[in-house]
Amino acid sequence: MNAPEPLKVAFVINGLNVGGAERIFVQQANELESRGFSVHLISLFISGPLAAELRIPQQRVHLIGMRSVFDLAGLRRLLRLCRSERIDIIYTTLNEANLAGRLIALCLPRAALFTREANMADCKPLLYKLNDICLGWRSRRIIAVSHAVGRSLTSYAPVGRKIFVLYNGVRLPPVAHRRSMGKRLLTI
Repeated sequence: MNAPEPLKVAFVINGLNVGGAERIFVQQANELESRGFSVHLISLFISGPLAAELRIPQQRVHLIGMRSVFDLAGLRRLLRLCRSERIDIIYTTLNEANLAGRLIALCLPRAALFTREANMADCKPLLYKLNDICLGWRSRRIIAVSHAVGRSLTSYAPVGRKIFVLYNGVRLPPVAHRRSMGKRLLTI
């Protein structure tokens, strides 16, 4: 009997420049790859220096080359890629990738869409708020980086039961090193 194929997960992000969301996505992609998932990292607009930190096969790192979120040819390339790779899970972060992910997920009914939300409502442009209101239903879960972000989103979009809070992880040094760091901080 053949072993089942691993789940195929597409991490969709604007680019791989240095930033909090980008770094978290690279860490999560690497972790899922190490756990046996077939991870694809899809950068919509640009690559960037964090691409060098990916520990997934190079053929599963994709640059779509979109000019804007309104680039219909780029959205078609993204949809074609997800279809041809038979992606099971689409995981997006940042406003533009969240919008693109929801749009293509409309054409991929078997794919589970998970949307990572890191922006407070008062910082979000109207286009992306409309995305949350009109297409938020397509996200199976919305992963908020804090309870405040989750509450901010539910203040205008009908997505309350979909929100799951998952704080950004911080790697801590070993206990002995943390103690010596703490002692140094106390002497400053």
